[in-house]
Amino acid sequence: MLGRPTSRRVSHTLPPSNAIVPYLAKAGFGDMVPLRDFTFDNSLILSLMERWRLERYTFHLPWGEVTITLQDVTYHLGLRAHGNPIGGVFVTSMSLTDDPKTLRQYARCYIMLLIGWYLLTDKSNNLVHIRWLPLLQDFAECRALSWGSAMLIWTY
Repeated sequence: MLGRPTSRRVSHTLPPSNAIVPYLAKAGFGDMVPLRDFTFDNSLILSLMERWRLERYTFHLPWGEVTITLQDVTYHLGLRAHGNPIGGVFVTSMSLTDDPKTLRQYARCYIMLLIGWYLLTDKSNNLVHIRWLPLLQDFAECRALSWGSAMLIWTY
């Protein structure tokens, strides 16, 4: 795209503490940890926005129409697509602790941050609905939820 400034910005997600990474994995969000280093290519996003056809929910590209599938979501984000359906928290720092209960709370906060900034965003991209918090109560149940399906439905 000629004449368009190339701009990139690094994700603003705070890296999770290594102490909570195992809890993120237990809840099914372990593959989301690398998003902390994700670089947004604003010119690419703008180009895709120009090619989006709302009436068909597809991108119109030179080689044809394409759309985002559930398989894309699960492959790129590592989220479950099979499982139980899924019918603002901000943490700037956390104290050092070995207490599992506190580490689980920190992991829940970080997952809420991922939900609000990447998965189920609103137009402001800075709020997260509290309705998701009860789903994070039990990490085994959270892991069984189809977060990939919820993200794809929320997008459309």
